[in-house]
Amino acid sequence: MRRGRNLALAAALLGAAVVVTGLASRLPSGTGATPARAGTPYSSRWLCPVLAGKGTLTVVNAGDQPATVRAALSTTAAGAGGPPTVKALPAGAPLAPGAARAIALSPTLPSLLEVESFGSPVAVRPSAQPSCASGPSTRLWLPALDPPDRGTADIVLANPGRDGAVVQLILHHADDPYFPGKLRRLLVPGRGAIRVPMAEYRGLIMSVQAVALLGRVVAGAVRTQPGRQPLLIAAQTDVRGAWSFAGAQAGAGDQTQAVLTNPGGDPLAVDVRVVSAKQAFIPPGFEDLEIPPGATKRVQLNAKTPGEGALGVEIRSRTGSPFTAALLVQTGRGGQYLDIGTDRPWQTWVLPTLAKGQQVVLANLGNSPVAAKIEGLGRAATGEPAMPVQVPPGRVVVKAPPPAVAAAGGLLVRADHTGIVAAPVGLGQALPGQVLAGLSLPGPVTAGPAAG
Repeated sequence: MRRGRNLALAAALLGAAVVVTGLASRLPSGTGATPARAGTPYSSRWLCPVLAGKGTLTVVNAGDQPATVRAALSTTAAGAGGPPTVKALPAGAPLAPGAARAIALSPTLPSLLEVESFGSPVAVRPSAQPSCASGPSTRLWLPALDPPDRGTADIVLANPGRDGAVVQLILHHADDPYFPGKLRRLLVPGRGAIRVPMAEYRGLIMSVQAVALLGRVVAGAVRTQPGRQPLLIAAQTDVRGAWSFAGAQAGAGDQTQAVLTNPGGDPLAVDVRVVSAKQAFIPPGFEDLEIPPGATKRVQLNAKTPGEGALGVEIRSRTGSPFTAALLVQTGRGGQYLDIGTDRPWQTWVLPTLAKGQQVVLANLGNSPVAAKIEGLGRAATGEPAMPVQVPPGRVVVKAPPPAVAAAGGLLVRADHTGIVAAPVGLGQALPGQVLAGLSLPGPVTAGPAAG
């Protein structure tokens, strides 16, 4: 009954809880596990909030050594007071450098999926589920989460800690923030997850802020509507004064909206710069745009602009005040996806998976040329050649990987200096290389619950 007491204690402490204002993305502590084996370094951990349903998790070895992968689903039934149900997932033999493997998922309840690797870092990408996070946070943002007139919008909150967490959801829409009473004290059991349906808030064009009043959590959301593929919403863990993107699309029926949320107490004004394959320009519609405190606005990014195809985007606060930004892209073929951006250009990018024939866009948002190389993950071990790419300042370059590289699965993009934003053209995932560079932790390294 320890878990029931923990949740009761969480509720009792809520009145005295102090909202943690520092934004964090740190690794959760291990829970009763044994130390990792000597000679098998603990390389990466991913935490995934998972809704009930069938799907797959693709795991890709992003390093140059074999990776031993361990994965586990942790679930706590609603109202249960006992320990969580932990199910180890078959992860197979060690993954060779650059190799990928699909792990079947079929949770019957909202769950926490934890993936750990030993020997080499891995990248993970779930299908039909929100993206995974490298660690839990006390404050998270879920942009563009307005429930459709027909369809669903569900948030999943997962808690990797031993004890219960208390979470408040704040709805940011066109006016003041909205604090629904039923969303003020959401109890997320330790090593478990909950689903929060948002259908009753139809009519609000909104982004949602999740504040952990006690504990730390990971979060995501899925929005569905007839005739379109589900919109998978990954959580943002920071507010920033500037955002960079490479996932915008224009022309041929494609539409891109900038989703901007102002968490501050003063009005927010932003400057927006767009780069295409031919030019850099400032799109109309932002000159006199002012976002009230606590509000969310959406602005059509590519209306009456000369850019077509893949676009890079930079959005900056005029005063340096932090805010959140994302790009909502709707394609002329009925697809949709959300680009949650990055705080700045990086030197290295990892694209864990690419669909057959999918291209890669490299956006140079800076003022100097960038020399980059596209290569297959694990190239050092496989010997596959790299593709050199020159990216002029203020331009995007779209490339199809060589067949030999594309057939291997994931890609690595390396630039000669910091200054590039990479993304697949269309639905997909790109991660800054620093996310996968392994973890430098003080003291002895312990394996998490996925290690058994």
